[in-house]
Amino acid sequence: MDGGTQGGASFFRPRLPGDPPFVPPRREHLATIDHRCAGTIPGHELHVLTLAQDQHALRIEYEITPALPAAPSISWIWSAEDDTGQTYEMAGGANGPSPERDATTGVLSLTPLLSPGARSLRVVLNPALLPSWEERVCSFDVALPEKVAPSEPEG
Repeated sequence: MDGGTQGGASFFRPRLPGDPPFVPPRREHLATIDHRCAGTIPGHELHVLTLAQDQHALRIEYEITPALPAAPSISWIWSAEDDTGQTYEMAGGANGPSPERDATTGVLSLTPLLSPGARSLRVVLNPALLPSWEERVCSFDVALPEKVAPSEPEG
């Protein structure tokens, strides 16, 4: 679908024959996290899986087991800070049932993109539980891969 604005309102048009195919942004896998947040969501386990980055944001992928009900009563709050002092703010997210419907899978996005020279990232996830807004913070550190600069042509 193509988007645009008209008079301040956004609009989309359906894809038409001859439109180029949609190509989702390519995600670069940065780290396997494999961190379990015990007790964060009562009756469920929050398992943080991976950290990736695409052209728009950092992406934290997670899984909750057993699956959350169709209308979960969680309002996510999340942030991060790297070892250079750069802070990363919430930039949307999405979740839904796994293909087997035995878990809820999701992604939380952070911006800006990863700071050059960052070696570690401190992530704070807070699934505030409704209706009480009880906070159950889960935080962890992620070691970031060393970025290799592209080689310059000789000559």
